[in-house]
Amino acid sequence: MDCIDDDRIGSKSKKQALLNKFLSKTFHMIDQCDSSIATWSTDGASFVIKDVDEFAKTILPLYFKHSKFASFVRQLNFYSFRKLRTDRDVRYAAKSVRFAHEYFRQGHPDLLHRIQRITKSQEASSVEIRSIKDDIAKVYQQLDEMSSTLDHRLHTMRNAVQTDYQEQMAKFNLAYQALSNLSMRASTSSPPCTPPPTKADLEAPVSPRSTMSPLETLSGVAMAMLGEAIETK
Repeated sequence: MDCIDDDRIGSKSKKQALLNKFLSKTFHMIDQCDSSIATWSTDGASFVIKDVDEFAKTILPLYFKHSKFASFVRQLNFYSFRKLRTDRDVRYAAKSVRFAHEYFRQGHPDLLHRIQRITKSQEASSVEIRSIKDDIAKVYQQLDEMSSTLDHRLHTMRNAVQTDYQEQMAKFNLAYQALSNLSMRASTSSPPCTPPPTKADLEAPVSPRSTMSPLETLSGVAMAMLGEAIETK
């Protein structure tokens, strides 16, 4: 019974040691790799593969029995490595890739034993999480596109309103100028003001006219009534 348990423990230890070989090889590979191909990030909390093609062609075969970058990435995923953006350091090329794990840090190989390979249930959960993250990324992209479209429409509407306002103000100014010109013409062409009649004018007899217009008749009556009002005073 003890022998069986020892065998199981030994088998488990060997398996764990075998799994950790990938981590050890990866750690030393990044440590010793040409920095123009792959290197640690500035803070040492992640590593960057700058030239994926050259990395797969010349570096991977030195440590593993293949040159398939996709297989290498799959192994990293099994150990919960995260693929990050490479925009934290502007020196990295746009096509480079960056990976990180909280226990995979430059100068700390002693932390590698804390990295555990995910189980099948964890793997399924991890796949689901990645799918959710991808959906979230798509939503963010759609929001960015909608925001850009909305900004463009607002800019177009603002320009249209401003143009319409300028046109309306130009029409108003023209109308105002035309009204001012008409007012000036009316003031210069109107007849001079007639001085008010004196008492002598009012008392003078009005010579009858055989051909008085209604307007002249009304004017005579009004002047007579005005004269009477002055005398009573």
